Amino acid sequence: MSPGGQICGDDEGQVPCYDHFHTSITLTSDWKHFKVPVGCLVQTGFGLFEAIAQDRLQRIQFSLGPGHAFGFWIDDVAFYK
Repeated sequence: MSPGGQICGDDEGQVPCYDHFHTSITLTSDWKHFKVPVGCLVQTGFGLFEAIAQDRLQRIQFSLGPGHAFGFWIDDVAFYK
């Protein structure tokens, strides 16, 4: 969640921003098809949203944790029900 979505903020009484919904996926050297249901996404714990505001989704971010010395390719990202 980021302030640009206007559902969180640093003002008193608002839910803190930047506790993004996320999941972990194990990557391999082979191409693989992944489906990540929205229900599998969780927060770290300080943002405390009960669910993703799917009608206010702004971006998807892919990242690797520290100590990973390789890149990855992403193709055909899509939303599904």
